[in-house]
Amino acid sequence: MTHDDIGGFTTDLEGRRRLRQLFSGIGLADRDLVAPMAAELLRHYRPRQAWRLANFLTQDAVAALCTQRLLPELDHPILDKRIAAIEAWPKGSRPARPSVRILKILAEIYGTTWDQLVDAKDIAHLPLADTDQLAEAIAARTASALLTARVSNREMPSDLVNFVGRSGQLDRMDRRVIEHLQRRGPAVHVITGSMGIGKTAFARHCRMAFARRYPDGNLWLDLRGHTPGTEPREAFDVLEQLLVQVGIAPEAVAGDLAGRAHQWRDAMHEKRVLLVFDNALDSGQVRYLLPQTRGCFVVITSRCRLTGLAGAVPFPLDVLTDDEARQLLVELAHLDSDHDTEAVTRILRTAGNLPLAIKLIAGQIAQYGQDRLADIAREFDELTTVLKGAPPEGPGGDSAAEHLLGWFTAGDQSLLAAFEISYAGLADPVQRRVVRAIGCFPGPEITAEVIALMTQVGLATATSLLRGLFDAGFIENSGGAGHRYRAHDAVRLCARRRAEQEEAPGEHVAALDRLIAGYLDSARKQVVLHERHPDQGRRYSQLPEVFEAAELDPEVAHQWLTVERANVLACIAAARHTTQTAELVKLLAQPLRNMGWWSDAHGLYETLREIAVTMSDRPAEAKALLQLGRIDQIGSLYDLAETSLLRALAIAREIDDQYLRADIVCELGQTAWLVAAHSESEEYYTEALALALEIDYPAAQCDAHQGIGHVRRLECRYPEAAAHFVTAREIAESLDDPVRLAQVHWGHGEVARRLGDNAIAMNDYTAALRLARQCGSEITESDALRGLGHLARLARDPMAATYFPESLAISNRLNDRYGQAWSLWGQGNLDRDAGKWESARWCYTEGLRIAVAINLSLARVDHLRGLGHVEREQGNHDAALVHYRASLHIAEQVNDPNGQGDALRALGSVRFLQGHTDEAADLLRAALRCYEPIGVPAAQRTRELLREYGFD
Repeated sequence: MTHDDIGGFTTDLEGRRRLRQLFSGIGLADRDLVAPMAAELLRHYRPRQAWRLANFLTQDAVAALCTQRLLPELDHPILDKRIAAIEAWPKGSRPARPSVRILKILAEIYGTTWDQLVDAKDIAHLPLADTDQLAEAIAARTASALLTARVSNREMPSDLVNFVGRSGQLDRMDRRVIEHLQRRGPAVHVITGSMGIGKTAFARHCRMAFARRYPDGNLWLDLRGHTPGTEPREAFDVLEQLLVQVGIAPEAVAGDLAGRAHQWRDAMHEKRVLLVFDNALDSGQVRYLLPQTRGCFVVITSRCRLTGLAGAVPFPLDVLTDDEARQLLVELAHLDSDHDTEAVTRILRTAGNLPLAIKLIAGQIAQYGQDRLADIAREFDELTTVLKGAPPEGPGGDSAAEHLLGWFTAGDQSLLAAFEISYAGLADPVQRRVVRAIGCFPGPEITAEVIALMTQVGLATATSLLRGLFDAGFIENSGGAGHRYRAHDAVRLCARRRAEQEEAPGEHVAALDRLIAGYLDSARKQVVLHERHPDQGRRYSQLPEVFEAAELDPEVAHQWLTVERANVLACIAAARHTTQTAELVKLLAQPLRNMGWWSDAHGLYETLREIAVTMSDRPAEAKALLQLGRIDQIGSLYDLAETSLLRALAIAREIDDQYLRADIVCELGQTAWLVAAHSESEEYYTEALALALEIDYPAAQCDAHQGIGHVRRLECRYPEAAAHFVTAREIAESLDDPVRLAQVHWGHGEVARRLGDNAIAMNDYTAALRLARQCGSEITESDALRGLGHLARLARDPMAATYFPESLAISNRLNDRYGQAWSLWGQGNLDRDAGKWESARWCYTEGLRIAVAINLSLARVDHLRGLGHVEREQGNHDAALVHYRASLHIAEQVNDPNGQGDALRALGSVRFLQGHTDEAADLLRAALRCYEPIGVPAAQRTRELLREYGFD
């Protein structure tokens, strides 16, 4: 029989697969394929076997599933023979009559109702009690089909189009349905989310997708909990409607709420129904509507959390992804394929990917035409900028919030109308005030501390108020540590408009002042104050002198700044320019810089400069410019750094602040040596050293000696460089300054390594690494790791494979392009030693790209030579020569004798391999002339190479 023909298809496994493919081809989803396949298979099989084969299950698999459902009642597992006997009954050698319970279990497994597993041959042998139940089951199935059609026509929303995306959420709900059908998952699921998030559309789509899995029918009820112009439906009235729809005569419906709830639960007993209660107001409205039966799957949508429903599982819904939002806007606004995609992106950013907002703005765009996309996007940007930079307008003012909300309006629908329903539902005036505060808070995350400061309530009260707003759907969990919340931009915009209408003039500014004061109090508790030079600038600056080398406790500060950074930066950006704001900026800028958040630190120093200009505070302006120059140095923006530093220097000279002048001149020296302007750098450092000695400023003396040491190192004047680093180290030790000491150890280690004193270099790099980690100086940590990597590579120590990646990871995290370029060079050398040519080539190429971008000449010299080595070792001699000559040319331009010698030696080795022995000898001797004056080990290696080639 297994190979019988079904309409051209055999009934064996391959034939059933082809039959399944046929039904899939007409658009049926996987869940809808079983019933038509079973109908075809019933031509040749009894019902129980047909449904099993339609599900592509073996008798072994069905036996295991039945055993799972009947445990722990069974003494031993059900075997496949038992399933075979049940399928054959009432015939077969050892037939087994299936009980109604077993038939119901099989129906659950196969996705049908148990009466579908019984045929005429069975009925003649069933006991009377079973035939009675069979008749009831058949009647119930027929009634459910009629019920489903009747309810669908009456209650389902009519806008069935324009549902996009949500594939991940649909898959998640699908898994919940499957678990429920397998009696492993909960029965009640609450779809939550803010206004306009698309809860109803998602629930509607779920109903259409999963209704067929519940053979006793499905129901959709709109409870009108948040519907404009209507009152929420009472559970008493809803139950009457439900009871009548399931066949109870109106006159038989109970007259009290508890009685109706009992009747409803009794009607749903042992039914398998999908129930959707849309737009619920609160737990009380829904509690009596729950059937409390295992077979029913209940979906509830609500803006509120419905935490009062015991056993219900939340299903939070978020905004659309960028791609989904774009697809929805394109469809609803009828945009052509050549629409302005950049403008659409900006519009969607303002809409926050909220489905309701997209729907409303799409109507406006469709009305005005897609040629206006750029104009609309520009207006959105301008209004958003105004909202970020200005306090809320009072009643009658020109409100940017009102203008922006006007775009999200269509007929009787608007974002503001949707918001007002929830806002009006807040009975507590303090809770309403918190909502308005949320609309005015500039930061991304809302906390009890923020609300306590803004609304001047106690912390415990603020915590309780936020919890209530969370339950009411105004805010969501932010996903961060602790009780931190976020509100959708649409909620914030509507709440801001409410604040404009209800708050007293000046309240927003006062609330921001309180926020700044609160953050300042927290920051003061985190900061360890140091004075680099106590007398510097005190007689000039109006702004509070809270730090020059402020540091945070490494663990506590990092955690606090990581959590609060975005909030406090947003508050600073929105706050007034006061001495209080300036102190907070000073307390945070240096730690943010030290922790690698350079763009944030740069923004704070720019704010500090603006405050200083507003107050005509020239010393504070100069110090801010100095810090801006330092950060631009780190970002390899050397021209910008020099501009800021020269402006700072002019002010320092104007106010005759010699300490500040010494610091600035040192930074100008560093900027110069970073771009290989060695003579200019030496002039700056020499000036700084003379000034520091004159005013007895040890910190600047240390910096100047260290700077001159680096200039001498880059000029390959290694003994002189070492002497300056030794002097700098002695000063740093006397100052007990771990930051400077770490930097000096690294610089001295660089000199020692080039002179071949690897033991000294190892000690220096190790000390630099220890000190850098102790004081949280990640740039110096990266430098020290890179130095250790070079030594490990020379010693063929496998730790090199750890040092270079660690160094590069730090540089990548900090966006330290100087460190990236040099770490890539070290990693490229390591990969080349291991014969990983492509990896080495990538490292050198990427490092060269960075070096060119930031004008790092010495790195260009070394990366070009590295690329030449890769080509040479792969036999590509002509390509190697190109790279070596380019390396030599740059080394000559910047007067780098070590780089010249390396390039000449590499050229000589290639020319020798090409048979040009005389030219090779000349090149090697030229390399030797570069090496010998600077005393590097490469001189001896070059002599050995000359002897090896027979040129001794």
